[in-house]
Amino acid sequence: MKDLLIFWGDSEQVTLTWKLVGADHIGLSDTDLNSNTDLNKDENINASYQLESEEILKVDLSCLADMAASTKVSLILSSQDIVSAELDIPNRSPKLMRKAIPFMMEDEVATSVDSLFYAYKDFGKDKPVSVRGVERDYLESLISWFESAEIKLDQVLLEQDLILVPEEGFSLLLEESNCSVINHKGQVWNCYPEDFSWLIQKHLANSDEANSDSKDEQNDENLAIAISLNIFSSLDTSEFIKELPIGRFATNIVVIESQQALLVKTFSSANVINLMQDEYEPKKEKSELGLFLIKVGSIAAALFIAFIVFQTSKIITLGEQKEQLDARKMTLYKQAFPTRKMPSSSARAVKNMRAYMKSIGSSSDSAGFLKILESSSQSLSDLSKVYPTNINYDIARNELRLDLIASSLVELDKFADALKSSGHQVERSSETQRGAGFSSRLTIRN
Repeated sequence: MKDLLIFWGDSEQVTLTWKLVGADHIGLSDTDLNSNTDLNKDENINASYQLESEEILKVDLSCLADMAASTKVSLILSSQDIVSAELDIPNRSPKLMRKAIPFMMEDEVATSVDSLFYAYKDFGKDKPVSVRGVERDYLESLISWFESAEIKLDQVLLEQDLILVPEEGFSLLLEESNCSVINHKGQVWNCYPEDFSWLIQKHLANSDEANSDSKDEQNDENLAIAISLNIFSSLDTSEFIKELPIGRFATNIVVIESQQALLVKTFSSANVINLMQDEYEPKKEKSELGLFLIKVGSIAAALFIAFIVFQTSKIITLGEQKEQLDARKMTLYKQAFPTRKMPSSSARAVKNMRAYMKSIGSSSDSAGFLKILESSSQSLSDLSKVYPTNINYDIARNELRLDLIASSLVELDKFADALKSSGHQVERSSETQRGAGFSSRLTIRN
């Protein structure tokens, strides 16, 4: 995937410069950095996106929307609008660091520390934490500007962070009105070109004092070795070099076509700090597969919830039916044994009634009653059509007298025929109409 680099310049600048970097431009050697080879000279790029120049007005940012749709967009800000610092933070817990940084930056900024948003990167326990501070209003206005242009920002970087860390000494990007400096420890700072000479001497004096055990060692060792200073610039650097302390630096001048050309070459290899952190971190877009899985998961969750609701309602319904059946069992027990004490539960009542029925079935006088009752009840399949109202048994004659109500004479005839087909002798009394049905008595014998 290609990278679209947008060099925004400072906040007062009215134009921006864009560069399109392909995947084949990654992994540049030092020889490439020291050469004037232009990696982005593709004659077909401007024509394909109908752009005449790589420098456009900021108000015309939307012209890059088509190009940005298929690239990773990096916005590169000027060092003049960003506060940089290297802080020694003992406790490097992410939550504590974000709370501690504003208090530690009070001496580094001229404005209120609360008005800045701080992005940081921890490069290791033995190294200080690199912190970048940007005005919240400025950062939010940039994000809003790109959103209105329909361009999704992947990262917001600082120009200084794109300069490669030298193996030793310093690397310096010299522009007409700004100096961006980085040392071998990765520490960055910027200043005006005319202020560099005395600032670097102050920086070296502090460094020498911290790293030397005695003034003798400082004079004999530190001052004896010239410090490497790589200067990248498209300007005439002769006057700038004359202002440097005599004999303190071993300068290496690298002539570049432009600042942007250098930063494009170092873009893929530099240790950068993305200013879009914490609440400004871009949300990751979900893939089509991810969206499909989310939809499937949502449907499955909805079905599961519906199943749980259904089962819950079913359990509630069954619980109510059980309570009704328990009440009926207690009523039946009271009718069967009106003189006995009511049991403590319906289960106890059923147990007592089963024990009583078992004792009845074991007696010779009642064996015939249970046998004929069981055989005749098998023919009684639908109580809504044939409903028994009274049962009498004559032990001497071994006959069962069954009073019942049938929904129609046809149903009554079907029930009598079913008893006969099962081997019973059936005698019917006259039928009497009762409401919509008919009442009758059947005398059943084996």
